[in-house]
Amino acid sequence: MLQRWYQLVVGIIFSQIIFIAAFLGSSSPLQAAIVVAGLTVAASIVLFPLFGVFILSGLLIGQWPYSLITYLGLLCVASALAWLLLHQRSVLPKNSILYLSLVYLLLGGLSLISPKSTVDWRSNLLALGGHVSFVWLFATMVTERRTVLTVVRIMVFSGICVAIIGLIQWRTHFVWMVSTTHAALAEQSEAYRGKTAFDLQAWSGEFRVDSITGTPDFLPLYMQCLTPFVCFWIVRQKLWSLRLAGVAVLLLFALAHVLSFTRGALLTTAVVVFLTALVIDRKRLVLYGPIGSLLLIAMMLSWTPTRERILSMFELGTNETRDRVNTGGWRLKTIPVALEMISERPFFGVGLGQQKWNWPEHTIGVLVMPPEVVNPLPIHNDYMLVPVELGLGGLLVLLCMLTLTLLCLVRAFRIFKAGGDLELAEVSLGTMLAVIGLGAAMTMYPIVDNFRYFWLLLGLAASLLRIAGTEAGREAPELSSTMNPNVLITVSD
Repeated sequence: MLQRWYQLVVGIIFSQIIFIAAFLGSSSPLQAAIVVAGLTVAASIVLFPLFGVFILSGLLIGQWPYSLITYLGLLCVASALAWLLLHQRSVLPKNSILYLSLVYLLLGGLSLISPKSTVDWRSNLLALGGHVSFVWLFATMVTERRTVLTVVRIMVFSGICVAIIGLIQWRTHFVWMVSTTHAALAEQSEAYRGKTAFDLQAWSGEFRVDSITGTPDFLPLYMQCLTPFVCFWIVRQKLWSLRLAGVAVLLLFALAHVLSFTRGALLTTAVVVFLTALVIDRKRLVLYGPIGSLLLIAMMLSWTPTRERILSMFELGTNETRDRVNTGGWRLKTIPVALEMISERPFFGVGLGQQKWNWPEHTIGVLVMPPEVVNPLPIHNDYMLVPVELGLGGLLVLLCMLTLTLLCLVRAFRIFKAGGDLELAEVSLGTMLAVIGLGAAMTMYPIVDNFRYFWLLLGLAASLLRIAGTEAGREAPELSSTMNPNVLITVSD
């Protein structure tokens, strides 16, 4: 207790020194305020490493300028490492999800020993290292029940803020400073010359929202990941006022989702919603599910923009659809190209982040859309992209990570449920459904390299696995805290 008070006093004094220095050395009050806020947050993370984990959990939903997340992540890792060493805690705990993440990082490094190209290879490797560090931070620092619940609440709150910003964007048509649309306009290539933000990010007269997530394709995936947590929270509430508040959050998520006009996410979110309803009450799902689905489809088809968007999903055989480029057909055409690239370099791949710079010559102008873009698109299928870049070993590790994570979450759910901790049991289920949804989304988007929530969910699963191992050890001291199939049998019986 005295140590915490000491840290708090030191932190306050340090913050005051920073405050005075910033005002004396800055050119404007706004600049001083930014410096004070940034350095105060940095000092707080140094003193309280968990605070850094909470900050990351809230900010990972957005894309930020000036490599903010990279530097923030490095500070959190350094602070957590120092804390673990000072308190003589394990720096590398026994955690199968963490181990597989480190193996994936190792394969990413090996792919860059003799890559086919070396475009931004340092930043690509640093980004992957940062992603894996999320898993490490959770496995080492988020080891208590209340900490896990706090992280989930922060994630949901961040989702609410992002959805509200998205609704504002729908009306104002603002473009986030680090979005793909902003980058395209700044590119000044022939493909984008004379274009406006509305030209690039509109659909059927409506502006596609991406809020601060960087791209309209990722916004609905964030909403998709958070939906199971909100649904389980609603079911657990006894007061109707709280249930209505939860329903309002779901409606907000759904509205932001629809206004992104992202086709693939409609399919993956439908899977997540169906599985969530199946877990909550399968009898009511059988009774009301078909009716609710028909009503939802009717609502989507009644509005011209969503109707046109849905119909464009079925135009895979044509070169152009209602959005001018057949992105669905493009994804299908990239599969044989990916297989060709895998067969050429099956063991170490073309290198981490290098696929988009190494399209076969016969595909230039046919598959890369549009061909004159300075920054070409990668293959939008992680089950193809990962083996192209890291080799078949990368695909094997990715499949093992997904499978092991789901098995660990099932194990954690059973242990928490048997111990009467329904909240953590629901968090385990929510995380599992979110991972399943992202596993489905990997068939249409490059998730592993670009969607940070994938790694955040792996980290959350690693934390739940560690806490569940502790709970299992308390119930049966003779059982190991590592993955032991006997634990499942003991708890379920």
